Amino acid sequence: MRKLIVLLLLICLSLAALLLGHSMVDQKGYVLISFGETIIEMSVISALIILTVILVGLRIAEWGIKALAVFVLGSKRWFGVLSQRRQKKAMFDAINLLATGQLALAKKAIEKTFGGEFAGSNYILAADIERQLDNGSSVTRLLETAKTYKESEVAANIQLVNLKLSNKQYQDALSLLNELPSNLPKTKQLGSLWLTALAGVGQWDDFKEVLSNYKKPLGDDYIKWAQQATQGEFAEIASKQGAHALTERWNNLSRTAKKDIANQLVYIRLLIQQGMSQKAEDVILEYCGKKPKSEYFTVLRLLNHSSATRIISLVETWIKQDDKNAELYSVLAHIASNSGDKRLAEKAICKALEIRRDQEDAILYAGLLEEKRDFEQAALVYKNAV
Repeated sequence: MRKLIVLLLLICLSLAALLLGHSMVDQKGYVLISFGETIIEMSVISALIILTVILVGLRIAEWGIKALAVFVLGSKRWFGVLSQRRQKKAMFDAINLLATGQLALAKKAIEKTFGGEFAGSNYILAADIERQLDNGSSVTRLLETAKTYKESEVAANIQLVNLKLSNKQYQDALSLLNELPSNLPKTKQLGSLWLTALAGVGQWDDFKEVLSNYKKPLGDDYIKWAQQATQGEFAEIASKQGAHALTERWNNLSRTAKKDIANQLVYIRLLIQQGMSQKAEDVILEYCGKKPKSEYFTVLRLLNHSSATRIISLVETWIKQDDKNAELYSVLAHIASNSGDKRLAEKAICKALEIRRDQEDAILYAGLLEEKRDFEQAALVYKNAV
């Protein structure tokens, strides 16, 4: 629109010049310019020509200045783009070098990205490289730098937690975990960090609360963590107050807590450690059921009281249900050996070794042969085992 108006004005001026120009030719008008003692006198036509030349000159100068500015700023932008490309290439080089174990070169490459627009992720990568180079102080410094970027704050904080836990600085790790946003997704990794820190400071009530909240993400690891929680609490009771207090604490648990297999396994193991193997057998018989549960196999091998006929009968019932299960024969052999029934132990362990070779079972068999003073055969079995 603006250009159209200018064009119309130019057309109007041109028409006016054509219509009025001939009448101005005969006019003797002049222009007088005075600067102090200097006086300039010229005709109107000359003044108009000079004014036109000045305007055109100013226009050309304006265009030249703009062109120069565009050239200079464009050069800076071009150099900026070139710098960004080099930093991106350095970032990719660092990732590839780290993946191939070339840590020194990876460190050199990632340092070229410092100050670049990577939202802090380059500092997290640099911290990982320094960690693998065992430069602990540099790791902390780089992660603290990464935390200053909003996009990398959470990731950097989690890496700092890992660093604190690896140095057994559990309270510091817990403080960092409390800085994390409450709306973070519940992941297995985050749950493990919380549980490790809480276990380190012995906050078992908080441990159990976190464990309950992260039960689904933890998956198969839930039992391991639950055992640690119960073991931490029960072990403290057993060491300070003894087996009687431990049993009393178990009896005061809710029915749901007693049905938790993780709690059962910890309680059984501590009873055996407290010299109450027969009491442990009672707990196994109460909760194990008629079908074998592999979670119990480890504690079953630890039973060491005489006349363990009830638990032996249970395991033999399981074997009748699955007579090709080497693990069941192995469990039976260990229980029988610990209870003093060497004949049954040898028979069961031989059957287990027929089905599959196992170093622990072979060592048990070698021990049984030594007790029979069959040292030559025991040595052969032991040699094959190791």
